[in-house]
Amino acid sequence: MDVRFRKWQGTPATSFAATLLGRDAHGTWLGMPRGTVVTKKGASVPAGFPSVLLVPREGDWVARFRLEHRYAVYADVTTAAELTRSSLELVDLDLDIVRLRATGEVLVKDEDEFAERRLTHGYPDDVVATARRTRSYLARALTTWAPPFDGAAEPWLARVAG
Repeated sequence: MDVRFRKWQGTPATSFAATLLGRDAHGTWLGMPRGTVVTKKGASVPAGFPSVLLVPREGDWVARFRLEHRYAVYADVTTAAELTRSSLELVDLDLDIVRLRATGEVLVKDEDEFAERRLTHGYPDDVVATARRTRSYLARALTTWAPPFDGAAEPWLARVAG
């Protein structure tokens, strides 16, 4: 499956191929084994760690659960995902929430980028409001280990890690 993150104005942000692992109560799970080639800002680099991507049933976000990486969870605030049988497309709103592997600390990243791009790219007010609600939800859910951030990704990660 082709995964394509774009910026608001339509330029490519990040892309990679993923394997559909399955679906559960949380949403659709995609797998990326170690070595998956990720293209970002025009450069293609093989991932040094296995990960899975959750596309939730509801919500304007996706989350990557990673093995062997300083960010155990990396959640992107996005527009609603467009998921088909062969692709996933969404707009990355430059607002991210992470959980550090070593300490479990949860950090909101790139709020400055979000504020800047809100103005330069003209994010509509409803998109901004949804993004802020989503940021708050994700920060709370990651901090409290609420589902699906409670270990739900572990079986999927085990499949990808082999």
